[in-house]
Amino acid sequence: LRRMYFEKYKALFLSQFEVSSPGLDSRAVNYFLNKRFDPGMVAGYEIPHTGIIGFAPFATQEYDRYSYPSVITLVNERGAPPSLVPKKRRPVREKGGAVIAHCNLDRLLSPCWIVRQYANKLAETDRVISTNLTLQKMPFLMVSKPTDYRQRQLILQGIMANKPALFVKSSDVNNIQSVQTGVPYVIDKLTQYKACLDGEVKTLLGIDNTQSDIKSQYINDSEVNSNNEEIGLAKQGFLASLEEFAKNVNDVLGMDFSVRLRGHPEDEKHTEEPVNE
Repeated sequence: LRRMYFEKYKALFLSQFEVSSPGLDSRAVNYFLNKRFDPGMVAGYEIPHTGIIGFAPFATQEYDRYSYPSVITLVNERGAPPSLVPKKRRPVREKGGAVIAHCNLDRLLSPCWIVRQYANKLAETDRVISTNLTLQKMPFLMVSKPTDYRQRQLILQGIMANKPALFVKSSDVNNIQSVQTGVPYVIDKLTQYKACLDGEVKTLLGIDNTQSDIKSQYINDSEVNSNNEEIGLAKQGFLASLEEFAKNVNDVLGMDFSVRLRGHPEDEKHTEEPVNE
């Protein structure tokens, strides 16, 4: 269950953004977006002698006075040819160096961490719902003797078949019992709780979410507007970090890199073509 919820919200988050650059294929795009999701940052650099941007994890060697990486080395995590991921010290935001893409403007909290927390909560709630449902389905107990076993079996079959009327002896009725656990029915409340969790995680990830009928009964228009504002701010935070990366790619690496929100053509941002001096 945890994995199901984790993959669900991961896919929703990744599908919000589109990036493109000359020579960049779908594998590189998926790698870049997945690294922004977890661990939340990735380095961009020019693959030697290709004019194509490459991406790789990095290790920070030096920091500037604002605690931002100033010198890094690329990490070749899958043993790619050294010509594709050169192992050397690279200055950040300097010509011939590297640029860093963060998941959002605070550069600390990764979307993966957020999704993992809520996936755990949702999976745990599903397990509680399953337990509560099982406790509501307790069986009948019917005491019988060998002489009246068949008669009482027929009575129970009639009950289970939802027959509108059954003609039984008073002694038979007195021997029909159901197991009482005293466990309250809370599935409706837990379902409402799940809807709240779903709305919270989508808001934090900047994902548009239509409030369910269950939750909409308890919120007013001002709360809806406030929620929409939070969604917009979260989404713009993720987009702004991408736009900053795109500008750095153009200024530092001299390559075109474009980003946009999927389904929002008016938000498309294209960097200018590099000027050859």
